[in-house]
Amino acid sequence: MFPSRRKAAQLPWEDGRSRRLSGGLPRKCSVFHLFVACLLLGFFSLLWLQLSCSGDVARAARGQGQETSGPPRACPPEPPPEHWEEDASWGPHRLAVLVPFRERFEELLVFVPHMHRFLSRKKVQHHIYVLNQVDHFR
Repeated sequence: MFPSRRKAAQLPWEDGRSRRLSGGLPRKCSVFHLFVACLLLGFFSLLWLQLSCSGDVARAARGQGQETSGPPRACPPEPPPEHWEEDASWGPHRLAVLVPFRERFEELLVFVPHMHRFLSRKKVQHHIYVLNQVDHFR
């Protein structure tokens, strides 16, 4: 009707070409939404940094002229392979036994050696992990 009138810009998801990409995105994005997204991204990146770093770098940067308490620890050596890893007659399966432990040490001293002997006789590769349960509500 009016030649000076422009057509509205058509977004990719309006003509049906990329519905998978834009299915989870909101159609309108305001400055407030961008601000909240940046705040959340910054918070989670700082949280990740806090939880993943041990703090040794910060201590070294603060006291550059001061001596540290000791040299940095090296990684512990890998344990020697178990007897079942060397023997080809053991089965291909591996088993992790998770034993919940809460104030029953005598039963644990009986159960773990018995289970180890049983699984070794059956030639099942295994590791036994004892999980210490703490109950703060008792």
